[in-house]
This record gives sequence, C-alpha cells and structure tokens, in this order.
Amino acid sequence: MAEPGVLDGDGRRTGVPAISCLEDNPHRLADLVGLYQEQWPHWYGPMGRGSAARDLSACLDTTFALPRCLFMETPNGDLIGTVSLRAVSPGSDLFPGAWLTALLVAPPCRRRGVGGLLVEGARQKARDLGFDALHAANARDDGLFVRLVWQLIGQTSSGDQLLNLYRIAT
Repeated sequence: MAEPGVLDGDGRRTGVPAISCLEDNPHRLADLVGLYQEQWPHWYGPMGRGSAARDLSACLDTTFALPRCLFMETPNGDLIGTVSLRAVSPGSDLFPGAWLTALLVAPPCRRRGVGGLLVEGARQKARDLGFDALHAANARDDGLFVRLVWQLIGQTSSGDQLLNLYRIAT
C-alpha cells in the first residue's frame, strides 16, 4: 500500500496537504474566485453566465448543510485544488442528496493524487453533515470515479452533454 500524500514534480511522495473548509477560512474566498475564473473562463469569466463570487459566497452561509466548499493548499498556502458539495447538480432531480461538484485541481498538480484526496475529503464532509451517500455527475474521463469504486447509477443530459451519474456511500 502506498504511503499517503501526493506526488511532487519528480514523482516523490510528499506529505498530505491540508484540506480546509471555506466557511472556516473566509479570507480564501478571493483566491478561490480567482482559481474558478482562471480554470473555467467559459462559465466564470467576463463573458460567462456564472458568478464564482456568488457561488462560493453561498458556501459561507452555514444556515443549511449545503452548499459547502473544501480546498487543498500546500504548507506554504498555495491553492492546489477545490471541490464543493451542493444539493443541486445535473442528476439531483433523480437522486436527491449531497452532490460532489466543482472538482478542480490546479494544472501543475494534476495526476498526482490531489483529486482523489479532495474527493475523499468531500465524502468525509458529507458524512459529517449527516448524508449517507454522495453523488457525482461526470461528462469526461470517469477513471477517478471508477478507481475510487463509485457505483454508476444512471445517466442524464445537461445541455448537449451526456453525463454519467455516480454514487458512493459515505
């Protein structure tokens, strides 16, 4: 079994970076907004329909269990990834509950274990919030969900994309 952590640029395993909740670290809001806008300009950029500030600010309100935003940072504070839990996502009309959304790993940190750690952090947070399952919709490579043993539970469409729907017990 591999030791915990992520792989650095030379393939060496490093310590596990911290996973934190945005509601506990509101000072990171602007950094996360910038990451969303940089990585998803078609949605959160100047010509996009979304508002990263609005979506992420909703995660600061703990009146309700969802939404929540988790982020991962290096020991020196560099953001390397984020994931959110939401009640509304493509497929949530078919399977109500907690949905993993907005999984984003900074380009230099991809394929180094960060995504899996973020997904597992989101799973733990969903459990802590009282959910017995976590769902996800994915239009791209399903390798991460297959590798983490998520169950394929169906498909749905969003716009012109066919999405696979997944579930895992928390």
